[in-house]
Amino acid sequence: MYLSRLFRACGLSIKKIKHKQVSLLSKLYFEQKNKFMDANVEYYVEYAQAVRELDEKKLKYCDESHFASRGNHSLVIATDVRQLRGWSKKGEPLEMISDVSIAESYTVTLVLFSLPLSAISIRSHGSFHQVTSNVGAPIYVSRPRAGSNTSFDFLAFVIELIRAKFLSAGDIFVLDNSSIHYAEDIQQVLDDVLEANGITMIFLPTYSPELNPCELVFAQVKYWLRR
Repeated sequence: MYLSRLFRACGLSIKKIKHKQVSLLSKLYFEQKNKFMDANVEYYVEYAQAVRELDEKKLKYCDESHFASRGNHSLVIATDVRQLRGWSKKGEPLEMISDVSIAESYTVTLVLFSLPLSAISIRSHGSFHQVTSNVGAPIYVSRPRAGSNTSFDFLAFVIELIRAKFLSAGDIFVLDNSSIHYAEDIQQVLDDVLEANGITMIFLPTYSPELNPCELVFAQVKYWLRR
């Protein structure tokens, strides 16, 4: 009670907090600015030219995606633990700006490779199309993991891929520039594991998701989850 009287004496009143999330415009500007730096543009061209000469079945693309719990199509029901009320000057609204989402989220890691049309068989069943191939499943998906992946989660997934023989000698493991893919605490072990199994690791140009076909798969999955 003493604090309440003190706050009111200072011209403050208690009111409901209006929560706002930080705009992503600054982040998008930063990404686009770095994408078109001279060095990255040069690497983009080199990558696009080089990848055309490689065996598409040996190019194994990897990516992670986050699935947040929102609305009626949530993976889980989120609990809003944000503070509902607080003190501010009389006559002024109280806003709390945050760059953190309170919704629970899960991370899924995906690896896939492209298939030539000659290796694909498509059978139609009404509105459903069954796609099979004569070279095995072209996709490998991790189990959903609560929160975000760490570098050690990524390393464990790579070892899982090798044990499952989805990554094997002669493969080219294509990654984006997420920090977990080249973190110092796993780099030496990751390099040793890939080298011992005859696997080459290369990175996509910075901020270039359009070059990773995993993005197309995740876009479709999220589209159906929203429906």
